[in-house]
Amino acid sequence: MIPLARDADESYRDGRSVSNLFDGSRAGAAAGGVISGYDILESLGRGATGEVFRAVQRQTGQTVALKVLRPEAVPDASHYRRLELLAASLRRVRHPHVAAVLDWGRTAEGAAFVAMEFAGGFSLGRRLRERAGISHRQCLEWLIQAARGLEAAWREGIIHRDVKPDNLMTTPEGAVKIVDFGLARSIRTAAPETAGPPLRGTPRYMSPEQALGRATDHRSDIYSLGAAFYHLLTGRPPFDAATAPDLAAEHIRSQLIPVAALNPAVPEGLARMIERMLEKDPDERHPDYESLIVEAQSCLLSEMVRARESGTRRIPSEGQNAQRQTPGSPVGVPDARSATVRLRRLLAGLPAGLLVAGIVMAVVLRLAGRPPAAPPQSALTTTFRKLLRSGQPASVPASEPSSPPSEP
Repeated sequence: MIPLARDADESYRDGRSVSNLFDGSRAGAAAGGVISGYDILESLGRGATGEVFRAVQRQTGQTVALKVLRPEAVPDASHYRRLELLAASLRRVRHPHVAAVLDWGRTAEGAAFVAMEFAGGFSLGRRLRERAGISHRQCLEWLIQAARGLEAAWREGIIHRDVKPDNLMTTPEGAVKIVDFGLARSIRTAAPETAGPPLRGTPRYMSPEQALGRATDHRSDIYSLGAAFYHLLTGRPPFDAATAPDLAAEHIRSQLIPVAALNPAVPEGLARMIERMLEKDPDERHPDYESLIVEAQSCLLSEMVRARESGTRRIPSEGQNAQRQTPGSPVGVPDARSATVRLRRLLAGLPAGLLVAGIVMAVVLRLAGRPPAAPPQSALTTTFRKLLRSGQPASVPASEPSSPPSEP
């Protein structure tokens, strides 16, 4: 049996995190209140370690997501110092797919707070609950964006430890931002954790090593990201159980139901990638974000070619029986956009050989090593990317040889 915080069994099923759940009164203030120079507009929700508000910083007028931590989450000076070091590390993560940390400190009452970039939009968890349809292409784009954001955090030695649909926010522009690093840990600054419940994270999406309380690295976040997108693709989480300890045990011991068994419409390459992300042994998963992104990009390009002939496919959402659903049938609110139509028309006009060459070139360039600041590109690759960006017809020159990137 895995020890849990007292309220865990009642909270995990709606996707909330398990760590330091408390009975105390609400942290922070109601709408209209003020916290350390931030005007509170509304509560965005209560999490494992505190409450998040939409607020406006009086000094700058900027709208932020203000997380006020419960006193038990930062019980003493050493915990607060670790919070400061983590916040400072997160502040260095400037990436379009990570909600930036802007400020941190203590309230007049002594509660710790962290002010983060307000992403707006809706979480992927809300899309699941509202049964909104998502195309495979959109799913892949979001997965790549989330992987890039997690990679940027990992470069600073930060492990998120609570990747889930509710912590993947879509912006009004349609991109994904990773939010709420409340359970994150910096391998460079944090001391080994000895206090608090051993199970930290959200059991539905938790890696086996995290459920066992073992040391984790970026591959644990890769597992959780795979679990989140397995849920999006199949309409159900990878594992389920009546209690949080049993659910954690499922991640540790039980065999994963193949994606194709729940949703045969999912392309084979995409299903295979998700299942690799969910391997129980970390050594069997993608070794780094680079290799994951390369595989996802290959799947994305293949899906764009497939969409030219078969049209936009839809995937089931939570609460639907994917096995009874007609493969490829629409689910929920349509997610088609004019850009998709434009891209499909563009691809329809390109020779198959060019598309295959583009896929091969993209994979080769990614695998050639760490991407330099300005990697050399052939005329074929440059034109292919310009076409995807602009959607305008253009002549495609013959491919020219390019010199390999210089070693750093």
